[in-house]
Amino acid sequence: MEKTQKAFFDTYTDFQCYVIAQVNNGDYNGIGATHYNMVEYLYRNGPATGKTLAQKFHISAPAISRHVKILLEKKLIIQQQSPQDRRLFLLEVTAKGKHLVDGSENQRHSVTTRISSMLPKKELEQFTRILRKVVDVLKEEEER
Repeated sequence: MEKTQKAFFDTYTDFQCYVIAQVNNGDYNGIGATHYNMVEYLYRNGPATGKTLAQKFHISAPAISRHVKILLEKKLIIQQQSPQDRRLFLLEVTAKGKHLVDGSENQRHSVTTRISSMLPKKELEQFTRILRKVVDVLKEEEER
């Protein structure tokens, strides 16, 4: 994927997640946006501890436990004891979790490829900057 198209894809992804979360009161394919982001993080980065997720998503230990419980119940992740350190438990994405992320990504690729083919490079860059500005303002408002 060319650099301009990649920037647009990444920005569109943020925008899409925000819109879906707002329209569905935070629900994305049956889970919250934060849950989806956690599944996607584990899928992209490999197994991690709950502590790692808590740090990555700026969530307290009790809150991460609640999120992990939901993801385990939905069978989007599994929890296994670390083979290197038996005191640690690693969270890993299941096939169902991978399917969720892949399906979402395939849809985003389809939309962004179509839009990218409609616009000349300069217009796509401008559209991406505008979309990024919208996403940043929406995130700022959400944090207030």
